[in-house]
Amino acid sequence: MIYMLVCKDPKSRLPEVVDQAAKDIFQLGEQAVWFIDIDCTSSELLDMIWPDDEEDASSAGVGVLLDVEGYRGYAPTAFWKWMKAHRK
Repeated sequence: MIYMLVCKDPKSRLPEVVDQAAKDIFQLGEQAVWFIDIDCTSSELLDMIWPDDEEDASSAGVGVLLDVEGYRGYAPTAFWKWMKAHRK
């Protein structure tokens, strides 16, 4: 499953546990926007990013997690190649 994590602070970082568990991660530019290919539910990923509902305890800070069912728009070519390779 592919999830998109969008964080408010551009200096946000993904927690190390997500980096270790994911099959692959694509960061969109220098922004705090990640596309995460990982075998887990959104609830499980949410718990990895914000353990115990404590957004301040996470390096990601405040953000939103969305599952990606479809996609359209304008982005760098590398992003579209990554999406094509990771979509099931």
